[in-house]
Formats: sequence, structure tokens, C-alpha cells
Amino acid sequence: MKIEMAKNSGFCMGVRKAVLRIVNELNSSDDEIYMYGSLIHNPQTIEVLMNRGLITDDPLKDLNNKQVAIRTHGIPIDENRRVKKNALRTINLTCSRVARVQSIIKKYSNDGYYTIIIGDKKHAEVIGLKSYARSGVHVVSSADDISKIDMSEKYIIVSQTTYERNNFNELVNIILKKYKKIIMVQYKTDH
Repeated sequence: MKIEMAKNSGFCMGVRKAVLRIVNELNSSDDEIYMYGSLIHNPQTIEVLMNRGLITDDPLKDLNNKQVAIRTHGIPIDENRRVKKNALRTINLTCSRVARVQSIIKKYSNDGYYTIIIGDKKHAEVIGLKSYARSGVHVVSSADDISKIDMSEKYIIVSQTTYERNNFNELVNIILKKYKKIIMVQYKTDH
């Protein structure tokens, strides 16, 4: 069964690219493809992909001799290494914006910056982003979380890529009044 996607489906750039790629992978392979977690937050799309043979598992326990696709939200860095080491084949569907934030956190963390992530603490993307912060990390979801940020000589502020911009700006303004030596990375979010 071949899967086709509507030309104007309502997905952001990263999700659209990931869905098109996994559709192509499923159409061109007779082998099962295991998705690490849920590809996206769209049950109808996931159901179509699962009917074609995509297997969703979070986290995957047995990777040997399996094709493993990594969800658009990314996964924690140690899990990513485990997948690459043990899977037969890895299909990285991490959104390019998420991957960019991961690399920014990693770079600044290696230089001793404490990472402040503005976003939803329980979101898969944020859980993955936290793993790149080796010099300390705190997730801010509301103004109440700001007082719990550890003291550090220098900070970097990033955002979950799908976090609402007005909420982000509001929280950043509060943080900037309380903490010094902050680098804020501005980038286009999906919302």
C-alpha cells in the first residue's frame, strides 16, 4: 500500500519534512521501521503510518537488527548515541530547528554556560534539550519557575521551538531583571 500526502497539509516545515521522509521510507522498504516515540502530535497521521507498518515504541528496548526512526522532537543525547550504536539503521527525523537548539545548548554548555530552557517541562523536545546542557539546566514554564534557577556566572536562554512567542518574551523580560551575563538565542519558532 502506497501512502500519499496532501500537498497542503497543515504541518510546520519540520513536521512536514519528517512525515514526507517517513512516508518515502515506508513506501520504499519492506522492512519494519520502528519509531522512537511518537513522530508528531497528530493521531490521525500516526494511525495512517502505523497501518502501513510504522511501529511506535518509547523508548525502544531492543534495537538490534531494526531500522529506527528518531521523532521530530529529538531524543536525549545518550539515547541518540545508543540508537546509533545498536540499530541496524537510523533515520533521523529530528526537526532542523530542534537540532539547531540542541547544538547551541551543547556549544554554550561546553563553555560553562548554565542553560535556561523556556518551555513545557514534560514535552519530549524539552526533555531531549535538557540532556545537551552539561553545565546545569533549568526549565521555565511559568514565572514561578524563575526563582528556582541556580546561580551561575553566565547563562544562555533558549526556547522550546513550539513555545508561544509572547509567553517566551514575557518570561525572558522577568529573567533579564533578575540575572546578569545572559546570552539569549533568538530564532524563529513555529508559533
